[in-house]
Amino acid sequence: MSGSLHIAWEHLPSELWEPLADHSAKDGVAPPDLFGNLFAAAEDYLSPSPSDAELEEIRNDPIKARQRFLSLKGTDFTSESDIVLFLEDVYTLIDDYEVPSLTDLYQRTSP
Repeated sequence: MSGSLHIAWEHLPSELWEPLADHSAKDGVAPPDLFGNLFAAAEDYLSPSPSDAELEEIRNDPIKARQRFLSLKGTDFTSESDIVLFLEDVYTLIDDYEVPSLTDLYQRTSP
């Protein structure tokens, strides 16, 4: 991907986030908290910041976490550099699951 990450973000659900979730589900190691953890990692980079009530709901409901995370737009991030920092944080988050194929997929498909 080239160009603005704010604009490129719209492609990440189909090119990165959904394949990560699908890949881990196929391997039988789908982390149920994946999207909750992704949203939690994004929280510090979003403007406006999510409310405490929204964060609590996302932490306790994997379906809502997935919906809310996938609904994020590049413009929800405070800056391009914050998107980069978030994507770097995600590498650590994915790697912490200790599923090498998931880490490899993230490395291959992330911008």
